[in-house]
Amino acid sequence: MIIITAVVIPWLTATTSEAQTLLTTRNVLCEYSNKVMPPLTIFTSFLYGNMSWMRHRVRIGAAPWRPFAVAAVLTLAIIPFTLTVMAPTYNTLFQNKTVTKMSRDEAVVVVQPWTRLRTVRTLLPVTGAVLGFMGVLGMDVFYKKEHENLLISKI
Repeated sequence: MIIITAVVIPWLTATTSEAQTLLTTRNVLCEYSNKVMPPLTIFTSFLYGNMSWMRHRVRIGAAPWRPFAVAAVLTLAIIPFTLTVMAPTYNTLFQNKTVTKMSRDEAVVVVQPWTRLRTVRTLLPVTGAVLGFMGVLGMDVFYKKEHENLLISKI
């Protein structure tokens, strides 16, 4: 997703001279993304959630489980974000699928909101990946030491 957002879309808007080519290519990207990304998102969230549950349940040493839980939620959050926030932009872009009398500049104006929303959507699973990696390294940014001190003082 990062490659599409950071490289392909800027390249596409900078090098495409015809509006129809820009909109058609963007629509093809969306169609492939809509087929591939939801199952991949669900599978990745399942893996994070499973890791969180296993670490919480088994209590492997001091292994953190919270980063994996938050990573699962952030990764899965791209589906409702797409269905609610990005839906109007998708509808507009797919309506312009057959427009032939649109200038290139008008097409770029139509594609730009999609690019910005896609950037925001990309940050959700990227943040989840960072948190998952931190969990693998044993770092728990959500754990507070005062809870540990309270537990020790009650014993």
